[in-house]
Amino acid sequence: DLLSFIQLNLAKPLASGFNTANPAFLGYVVGGVLPQANVLDYYIHSVDAISIAWHTAPFLTRLESNVIQWFGHIAGYPRHTSFGIFSEGASTANFNATVVARQKKFPTSENLHLATMYCSSAAHFCVSRAARMAGIVPTNCRLIPTDPATGSLSVAALEAQLQADVADGLVPFLLVATIGTTSLGAMDNVGAMAGLAKQYACHLHCDGALGGFFLLTERGQQLMPDVALSDSVCFDFHKGMGLPSATSLLVVKDRHDLVAAFGSSDEMEYVKQVTTAATQRVNSSPHPHTAHKFTFCTESEFDADLVSFADCSPDLSRAGKGLKVWWTIKLHGLDAWTAHFNHLLDMAEAARSELAALPGVEVTVGHLNVVTFRASANGKSVAECNKDTNTLLARVNARNNVYLSTASTVDQDGHKYDTCRACFQHVNISLGTVELLLTELRECLCP
Repeated sequence: DLLSFIQLNLAKPLASGFNTANPAFLGYVVGGVLPQANVLDYYIHSVDAISIAWHTAPFLTRLESNVIQWFGHIAGYPRHTSFGIFSEGASTANFNATVVARQKKFPTSENLHLATMYCSSAAHFCVSRAARMAGIVPTNCRLIPTDPATGSLSVAALEAQLQADVADGLVPFLLVATIGTTSLGAMDNVGAMAGLAKQYACHLHCDGALGGFFLLTERGQQLMPDVALSDSVCFDFHKGMGLPSATSLLVVKDRHDLVAAFGSSDEMEYVKQVTTAATQRVNSSPHPHTAHKFTFCTESEFDADLVSFADCSPDLSRAGKGLKVWWTIKLHGLDAWTAHFNHLLDMAEAARSELAALPGVEVTVGHLNVVTFRASANGKSVAECNKDTNTLLARVNARNNVYLSTASTVDQDGHKYDTCRACFQHVNISLGTVELLLTELRECLCP
């Protein structure tokens, strides 16, 4: 039968890779998968609804719109103006945000060679890659240094770079704040960056793939108080809420930014367009730059949440990803998810506390649910310390009980130290996971 075929032909080959379903997999940013989330994946792909327009799948579209509004509220955006689009992953969500920002500043692509974007040197590589994919000259992707003490973007360095670029005739259009860097969980100063974004007329995007869900918690809100000042933010549900890959969301403060970026005024004979009704209102529309770009709905319908995603998203063939998120939240309740993200913060804090008391290791910079540590220096050179750290990491991972990834920190003297990195992200993380990590480290420190 089918199950026997899978076990015979797939189970063993699949086992040759990483087992990210295990909560002891602490490398990278892996959230695990809830079995109940797979049920909706099966349902969505079985129904195979045409969800490009609200009238082709009214229930799914309304439900997805509601979910988007929930996360717009979490970001602090106004209900009546904000909206968003689901995508495969945060890499795509960040790319979509880049296109949105580009179209705001360069709607005709004239002088696009002058467009310049800014993110921290600790931002995920997909951010600068997104800019290149969006047609930005690679040398105009500015990687701003970070503060060694925190791992966050240096606002002073960003301001200096902006001033220099404008003086050279370049045109800043996008600032990207990372709220939870991959390596250290560091959070950029969104409030300060918002001030610079306003001064230089830039779109401010927050990459919340790692840290966005901690906005559900009071601690997260205190650590990231100014996300509401941004123009867009992304969330990554297969990292944060146990959904199967891949489900991410870009939320924007002004929904018409999405139409300006992804709407189309092209005539399509196989679709009865509504552009005539929309175009007649161009002069009276509060958004004249987008009124002619509605194909599957009118502007008034769009503003009333009778959304056609074909008018505000790059995807036409699209699954109703919002249904999976709705199901997961409705099944467990938002309070349960808030408790979960508080739990992840607690587990990371417990790990830091236990590691600080463990002979042979030193806890290094880490924020949110990311914990980093290295072999104790004990008067050794940086090279010797790095060698010991990498040896420790290799020993731990070779035992196949816990998996750690790598990171690096820079001290005030500019010395770069390799570190072991544990990300407490999995839906099944517990104190037992922390205890297992400590047990493995003790074994490997005294082989």
